[in-house]
Amino acid sequence: MFTHYDLDGVGCYLLAKIAFKERIINVFASGYKKTTKNFHIAVNKYKPENVVFLITDLFLTQEDVNILKPFKAVYLDHHPEVEPIEYPEHWIVNRNLEKCATTLVWERYKDKLPKIEMLEKFVKAVETYDLWKPELKNDKYALSLNALFWKKGFWNFVDYMFENKFKIKAEDYKLFDEKLKFIEKVINEKLYIAEGDVAIFDEREIDYPMEITLFMPENFKHFVFLKPNNKVSFRSKTKNLDEFFKGLDGLKDKRIISVGGHSYAGGFEGINDEICEKAIYAFIQYVSGDSNE
Repeated sequence: MFTHYDLDGVGCYLLAKIAFKERIINVFASGYKKTTKNFHIAVNKYKPENVVFLITDLFLTQEDVNILKPFKAVYLDHHPEVEPIEYPEHWIVNRNLEKCATTLVWERYKDKLPKIEMLEKFVKAVETYDLWKPELKNDKYALSLNALFWKKGFWNFVDYMFENKFKIKAEDYKLFDEKLKFIEKVINEKLYIAEGDVAIFDEREIDYPMEITLFMPENFKHFVFLKPNNKVSFRSKTKNLDEFFKGLDGLKDKRIISVGGHSYAGGFEGINDEICEKAIYAFIQYVSGDSNE
């Protein structure tokens, strides 16, 4: 199994583990950059006639698909494609941008999963968080799940969820409370640059970009986060950004790699200051008028 190292990715694994138990013989959980490397490791380790690959919450390039082509695979994902992809006919592919990957796993293998209210609550919370739904601001369970994941890491989070039957201990809800104190400080001290309804943060000093955008004043709808290692990410509450990222082709050179994202969030890495400034300016121009057309 290949999955993303985040709340949605671990949610996919938790459901798959319940559904298939010991039939899952290995798990590669990583960020997007390490995905291709993991594919090479797997195809050199296993034989096509012996395994089926389950790939969740990872956007694939045509290069990735070509590497895995000899194998049977089930691919469940919700990220916009960075290029048109030709999938092998023997693959099962379900890509749905309107749902998180955990939900796609839940729907595909529901007949293998127990009908437990807390498990259904978990799936709903992961989707609420991962898709940045409006109700997330008031969903303490979803916000605390994410805080707990990043506090414990992938495998400790898995153990915690199974041990506590997908519930969160009362004392662990405090993890997000600590986050909220920092977020309130950022907002109250205005540790950002405002350009109309766009807020620009230097995330080399600011953490928790997702949560900050939730609690920002309502007049801010779009956000830019400058990150370490020459990365920049963009988020919008109201504007689909798919066309924005496609329109940045003219700014790209060999140093820029798309880091993917959702239709309302994404970014680039390996960019210099000049290209970063051009991308931010293009983003401000793109979201001006706040139209989804």
